[in-house]
Amino acid sequence: MKAKKIIPVLLVLVFVTIMLTACQDKESKEIAIDEYTDQVLGVTYSIYKLENQSEETFYAKVTSVLPNANYPDIVSITIPATIVYKDIEYSVTTIGDLAFYKSDYDIIYLSQGITTIEKFAFSKAKATRIDLPTTIKSIGEYAFLNCTSLRDVYLYAIIPPELGEHAFSVVDAKTSKYVSSEILNIRVPSTALKRYNNIIEYPQWEMYQGNIR
Repeated sequence: MKAKKIIPVLLVLVFVTIMLTACQDKESKEIAIDEYTDQVLGVTYSIYKLENQSEETFYAKVTSVLPNANYPDIVSITIPATIVYKDIEYSVTTIGDLAFYKSDYDIIYLSQGITTIEKFAFSKAKATRIDLPTTIKSIGEYAFLNCTSLRDVYLYAIIPPELGEHAFSVVDAKTSKYVSSEILNIRVPSTALKRYNNIIEYPQWEMYQGNIR
C-alpha cells in the first residue's frame, strides 16, 4: 500500500519539475552587446539583446549624458525614439541608472516609445521641466531624487506608471527625511487625474497627491 501511495507523489514531483524547467526556459535573458555614443548630444547608449525561446529583440538604453559644456547655449535635450548604429535602427526604451545624474540641461524631453526609467536616473539633475511620454510604464526608486529645481513634470501616461520608492522625493535639510518637493507639479492628463488620485488602486502615488495637477 505504501508503494502505491508513493508512486503518485513521485509522478506529481516529476510533473512540477518539468513545469518549472519549462518556465525557466521561457524567461528572457538580457544581454548587453555593444555601446554607442552620440557625439553631438553627448549621450551614450548601450545596445541590448533580449532573448527567449521564441524570439530575439534588440533595444537601446541611455546609460550616460555628458554635461552640456560644448553647447552652453542649448538648454534642452530630446532623447529620441530610435537611434541608428552600424546601419541598424534600435528603439530607445530605457533611461538607465544614473543616466542624467547631475545633468545640467534645463528642459529634458523623452520621446514616445520609452517605457522605463531606472533608479536614480535623474537624481540631482538641474532641470526645471521634464516631459515623460504616454508610453512610460515604470519609474524606478529615487529616479528624480533631490531634483531641487524641478518645477514641472509633464507625465502623459493615461495609466499611472509603476512608481518606485521616493521616486520624486527630496531630502529635507532639517530632518534628513524624504519628503515631496514643495515646488514640483506633476502634470497628468485631465482624463487620468482620478486614476492618479486613486491611492487605493495606486498606493505608491499617495506621497505625491499634493503635487499632482
